[in-house]
Parts: sequence; C-alpha cells; structure tokens
Amino acid sequence: MAHILSGREIADAYEVSQKEKVASLVRRGVIPTLAIIKASSSLVIDTYIAVKKTYAEKIGCRALEYVAYEEGELLACISKLNQDDAVHGIIVQLPLIEGIDVERVLSSISIQKDVDGLHQMTSFVPPTVQAILKLMDVYVPKLKEQKVAIVGSGKLVGKPLRLALEKRGVDSWVFKKGDSLESLKEYRVIVSATGVPSLLTKEHFGDGAYIFDAGTAEQEGSVKGDVKETVYEDENVHITPKKGGIGMLTVRFLFENMIHACQKHFES
Repeated sequence: MAHILSGREIADAYEVSQKEKVASLVRRGVIPTLAIIKASSSLVIDTYIAVKKTYAEKIGCRALEYVAYEEGELLACISKLNQDDAVHGIIVQLPLIEGIDVERVLSSISIQKDVDGLHQMTSFVPPTVQAILKLMDVYVPKLKEQKVAIVGSGKLVGKPLRLALEKRGVDSWVFKKGDSLESLKEYRVIVSATGVPSLLTKEHFGDGAYIFDAGTAEQEGSVKGDVKETVYEDENVHITPKKGGIGMLTVRFLFENMIHACQKHFES
C-alpha cells in the first residue's frame, strides 16, 4: 500500500484552536458567520456545502446558505451580504453555471470578506493552497530541492499554488489542459487539480513520488479525485488520502480565514 500523507492530526489541532478563538469572540458578543452562496447544483457542490455547515456548527460558528443561480441575482445577493456587518466571510461555491462571468462575480465580493482568497486584490491565501502547503511542510523533505509539478492551471488551485510556491523560493512546472503528461514521472512532487477523474495512473509517477490529489469531480454518483485508485496500491509512492487529507484541511483553513476576518472586523 502507498504511504498516506494524512492531514487528520493537523486538522484536529486547528479544530481545537478554532474552537477557542470562536468561544472568545462569542463571549464578546460576536458569532463568526460565513455566507455560502450556492450558484449551481451537483453532488460535489452539495457535499462541500454540507461539510462546511457541519464544521461551522462544530466549532461554534454560523454558516448561512443562500441560493442564486442567475448572475444578476448572484450579484445582488453578494452586494447585500457585503453590507451586512453580521456576515464576516462570503464564498461562492464554484463552479458556476456556464455563461456567468466568474471574474465579475468573484471581484464583487468585499476584499475584507473574501475568505476564499479569489479576489485579485485579496489578502487571503486560498484555503486549498494553504492545505497543500501545510502538508508539504510536514511530509516533503527539502522541498526547495525537489522537482515540483502542478497538473492544472485553474483559479482555485493551480495558479495561486504556483505563485505561493514561487514566493517560498520553490520552482514548479505547470501542466496545462492538453499538455502531454509523459514527463510527469520525472517530478518528485506532483499536485493535481484538474477535476478529471482517474486522469493520473501508476505510469505517471516515479518511485518515491509525493502526490497531492486536489481534484474533485462527480462520477457514477460519487466524488472522485484525479488519481486512479490503483495508485494507492503502490508501496513506492506517498499520496494524500481520499478522506482526511487536502479536503479536510481546506475546510479548516477556510474557517481560519473567516475567523481572522471576524477578528479584524471586531477590532476595527
């Protein structure tokens, strides 16, 4: 079996810390509140929203769900939430319905409430990027000396992760949609975030590879990653688990951003 890059202990530590921070804010009369806007429907989206609402309740926060499928309705909802002092973080659960201007929607979220870190002027690092970096810090030896590949150049993971690694002095190569993946085996550290189920197989990874699967897609009624399940049988690789890895930490870092936004608002 593959060596599993678990994030459970890290997630548990953040959960304890966040409960304490939230309790402190509640004692001062403030309940950290996240607004989640559902703008399309799928198993992946519904699952992610449910996980975030459950975790919010677990640490004493509020997570309020709104539904807006049309662009005008979506922009109006964001505008109203921007002005609501009781809401400290706003996220639009991606992807959006085809035809909606994603950049226009995301850039309409207040910078102070953009806890997904997707606004061009945001000060927040996207939660998934934080999750991957944390796991790399814990598990990958001498990261700056490794060959790092990012499969997928999307707004949520690929692009911001490349920039975050660059700031740390880590060089990475981005494989974009349509690029040949034949040379992927030459890389020691691979992050995949394409949303193409089972895109990567054993043949794509060399011995000792560290694989971070951040891809999610719906297939045959279940949520799948980018890496084919047979890779987990390979004892020569290290890989994030299907559960208890990047996704779990992403939720923790989303709420870390939101609690920080709440603290800044409370102290301003």
